[in-house]
Amino acid sequence: MGMIETYQNRGFSFFPLRKRSKKPFFDWAVWQTRRPNPDEIRTWQKQKLLNQVAIICGAISGIVVLDIDDRQKFDAWILEKKLPMPPSPTVRTGKGFHVYFKHPGGKIKNSAKKIPGADLKADGGYVVAPPSIHPNGQAYEWVEFLSLKDADLADPPAWLRETFEYEHGHTVEVSDTDLLPPEDDWVSRALQGVSKGERNEVTTKLAGYYLGRGEPEGRVLELLRAWNLRNVEPLPDKELRATVASVGRREARRRVRESVGQAVAGKTSDLPWDEQREARLQGLGDLLGLPITDIRSTKTDNSVWEIVLGDEGSVVIDAAQLTSQAAFRTRFCQVAHLLPTKLTQKKDEPSRWDSVVREVMTLAQHLDASADATALGEVQDLIINYLLEYRGVEFIPRNKAIPIGAPFFILHREGGPKLYTRLGGLAVQARFGGYSLNRRRLAALMPSLGHESEIFKWAGHTVRAWRVNLEGLPEEIKANVYKKDIEENEESYGVTAGYV
Repeated sequence: MGMIETYQNRGFSFFPLRKRSKKPFFDWAVWQTRRPNPDEIRTWQKQKLLNQVAIICGAISGIVVLDIDDRQKFDAWILEKKLPMPPSPTVRTGKGFHVYFKHPGGKIKNSAKKIPGADLKADGGYVVAPPSIHPNGQAYEWVEFLSLKDADLADPPAWLRETFEYEHGHTVEVSDTDLLPPEDDWVSRALQGVSKGERNEVTTKLAGYYLGRGEPEGRVLELLRAWNLRNVEPLPDKELRATVASVGRREARRRVRESVGQAVAGKTSDLPWDEQREARLQGLGDLLGLPITDIRSTKTDNSVWEIVLGDEGSVVIDAAQLTSQAAFRTRFCQVAHLLPTKLTQKKDEPSRWDSVVREVMTLAQHLDASADATALGEVQDLIINYLLEYRGVEFIPRNKAIPIGAPFFILHREGGPKLYTRLGGLAVQARFGGYSLNRRRLAALMPSLGHESEIFKWAGHTVRAWRVNLEGLPEEIKANVYKKDIEENEESYGVTAGYV
């Protein structure tokens, strides 16, 4: 059995990291409330992304991890205090050790510097796991006889539990009255445990009950895991997780549908905003038929919204494309090859699309509008620096072959001048410029900025290059770099001035 399969069987939530890095490959917030499904894992494995992997700590994975960075200091403290250190699964890291302990329940905060030479990774944190490579080149590996296959998760020792800081309480054990008003007799009866034939139906009903009351999905899963132990024959954890995730998606969709065209006036939630936002993002994605995992925006005179689609990349839209359902659907078809669900409008009803627009604007994380605020900003910054500093921009007349390495522009009788760059040149500039971009990532992100891949004939040769979106370029490039050449050559080629 491979490591990834072991993590799945243990019920861990995990996600890919960048190569030889501790940085997430993409936004990882969604995996804090649900585990990756088999299709997602297969996709990551197919793309060879799980050679560098992180395991999320906390109740979602049932673990807390003691991160020992300074073993000498930690060992000296343990010996001085004569504290017990029970054997539990342990990873040798690039600088020390990660010791995995059983999560005691509740929501435990991450902490630092409470223990000499060690930190605590708990709810909301993650640790790099085998078979990853530390930035210093050392492999993360399970300690012999203390791997997940050799050792069971130990309970945290008393001295470690004393350092825990809880957010909402110390346990997720189910009591007969846990979260229940007196009139919900069926729930009280169900919590006593059920027979084998009733397990699936009651699991679905209990998940719907708690999620409908506004409990976060991770908390509901832990409640049902504790309840499941009371059953005559417990349901496999894999089925339990799948049921809670399915009901969670349905509940999130219901909530968004209520706010889009069927709003329940005055209904609010007392959940923390990050948990509300996670459920609403999921519900918005279900409503539109899109795998939405995040929404980001920049506040400028020309604001844009980046709709993150998990493994599918992202799509950037402007205000005109956001406020028009037709333009929105066209944009997703062009960039992501995805067709959003069309929302129909009944007579005399408030605009459902207006509600979608408000939901997008509410859920968007507002980022600094600087060039490096997002991956898209990084791409645009790379292109601009490449055009300005790396090779300059060369004008190519009709009788001259286009060079392979340099960016260039050509004149067209229709549509004005067109500016092109080669993907290979950009990738080289990215590597030497310290950008976290490769050819595949560039090709995925550039269409979202309006840059388009084209194949055309020029001087008897077939040319493959990326046409740069001129709207995103500073005047220094548009006016000073090649406008002079256009004016000098316009008479020779019979084109009209004023394209730039």
